[in-house]
Amino acid sequence: MSDINSLKTFIPELSPLLEAQFITFYEIVLKYNGTLNLISRSTIETAGEKHFADSYLGLMTFLNLLPPQHKIYDFGSGNGFPGIIAALTDPSRHFVMVERDQRKAEFLRTAISLLKLDNIEVFAGNSTELKEGQCFLGISRAMAPLPRFLLETRSAVQSGGKVYIFKSEQWTREMGACPPQIFDFWEIDFHSSYVIPPHKKEYAIICCTRL
Repeated sequence: MSDINSLKTFIPELSPLLEAQFITFYEIVLKYNGTLNLISRSTIETAGEKHFADSYLGLMTFLNLLPPQHKIYDFGSGNGFPGIIAALTDPSRHFVMVERDQRKAEFLRTAISLLKLDNIEVFAGNSTELKEGQCFLGISRAMAPLPRFLLETRSAVQSGGKVYIFKSEQWTREMGACPPQIFDFWEIDFHSSYVIPPHKKEYAIICCTRL
């Protein structure tokens, strides 16, 4: 039995509208998961906590602080987390889902259509295929280890642009694995942390600023 119907256990402030939309999105993910492996089978029953609450609570630590005039690029958003959660949570902002897997990009288009979202679009390609400096604000959850992610997105993010990355408390290990030349192009800082109720495990949001 899934914990998706217990979302308020993890997100007490969740509105009835968002709760219904999240449950609908879960049903869409479940429908296509068998052929696309969108989420691990081991997390199907705990998706409410591990995907929905994690995405929402992480977003709430920084989303309202971002300048509203810029599109927000979700890098590697094959299963829609956190990009679709962000678009549902803040309909006033515009989001771009960057996904190189064509089948998953098509899934994203289907989910966007079924959820009737008009503030989100899909870029079906690698982040390296975006125009140089096209992105000023970005988000990412589970796309790649930090060193590879920063190398792949370097050209797409303009000078002064920021990418907010969801990481576990072990993020410093990934930072330690970055080759020295990474820091010629990026400044990497801890931005914020969050805990998913009722557990005590802490998660981190890392802010990477393009130099």
